[in-house]
Amino acid sequence: MNRSEERLVRDAMVAISQRYGRDVLVMRNEANALTLFKERASSLLRAALRSSGLHHAAIEALGTAYHQLSPAIKYGLGVGSADVIVCAWGRFLALEFKAEKGRQSEEQKSYEGAVEMAGGRYYIVRSIEDAIAAVEACRA
Repeated sequence: MNRSEERLVRDAMVAISQRYGRDVLVMRNEANALTLFKERASSLLRAALRSSGLHHAAIEALGTAYHQLSPAIKYGLGVGSADVIVCAWGRFLALEFKAEKGRQSEEQKSYEGAVEMAGGRYYIVRSIEDAIAAVEACRA
């Protein structure tokens, strides 16, 4: 996600929360947190091994093995899932934020289909106004 999309997500979440208060639950989906966690854990392991006096090649091999083989910790809703999840008036909304010309990936299209098949609503959002309109559409 580029900076303009990230800013749009933050601003839209604030706008939705301010407008609807406790009537609406707005959640940021952190689908890539697992990757960041594994990268950090791998570098911490390498640092700990360096202090043990092991040879550099052994340290790198162990750090790489840990990163590749450590058990997957599920965090977020997975690849292709929407940026923001909203629960409003008993309805489930998935909001995918895109820059002006951004397009969905195949994984995002698949997630959209799954949400809609389960009775939820999926919106591609390009502005704060789009986000508010998506939430407002759930009132009806």
